Amino acid sequence: MLLGDLVDGLAIAYSDLPLELIEQSRLQRLVHERGGERELWFMRRDHRPTLPIWRSGRLEIAPWGRKGNGLTWQSTVDMGLWVGAEPVEVRANVGFDGGVWYRIRQGIRGLYAAGEVFLIVVPASYYYRTMTRKERMPSLIGEAI
Repeated sequence: MLLGDLVDGLAIAYSDLPLELIEQSRLQRLVHERGGERELWFMRRDHRPTLPIWRSGRLEIAPWGRKGNGLTWQSTVDMGLWVGAEPVEVRANVGFDGGVWYRIRQGIRGLYAAGEVFLIVVPASYYYRTMTRKERMPSLIGEAI
């Protein structure tokens, strides 16, 4: 199984991003409605995938990394293989993986390197593996699935 088949996408409530950022980053094409709520869907399969991140004290939209399908193991971070990479918080209310939407309370740990964002992944919990049939899951901030 490849790292790239872990995270199919993320969503954030439309109201959680400033309108100026949505317009400036031309994110209108990402607006969808799910359960009666407007969201922005950041999907890995997009032609030029991006992610909303909290970096250096501000919210911004950054390219989703291309190497390794934009994912990296927590173990590579622990081993010091990401020299010069900046830890970031990937903003999301909901994740989508294996055909399942699941709630995210605070966000996902990520790395910003060479102008791109990489989601940090860890071995899947039993529940996550059962829910999505995936062996890896995003490293969630302040919660466990």
